[in-house]
Amino acid sequence: MVYSACFSPLSSGGALKNLGAADSKVLTEKQRDGLFDKIKAHPEDFGYVISVLSPQYLSAAMLRRFLPILPLPILPSQVNI
Repeated sequence: MVYSACFSPLSSGGALKNLGAADSKVLTEKQRDGLFDKIKAHPEDFGYVISVLSPQYLSAAMLRRFLPILPLPILPSQVNI
């Protein structure tokens, strides 16, 4: 799964909107690629972040959310008296 976000200063007066930025789910792949090219061409006006999450990471994160965190056993050799 790929997550991304683009940002610009409030002082830019809606520059992202003027480029045609919208929810990525309503844009075609071609529109997203073109928009990304425009954003990269103006690094002084726009910033962006991209994060790719593997299926393994998503599964592990979902399991951690639903399974209780169990304490690790303490072995006698690890106890200092």
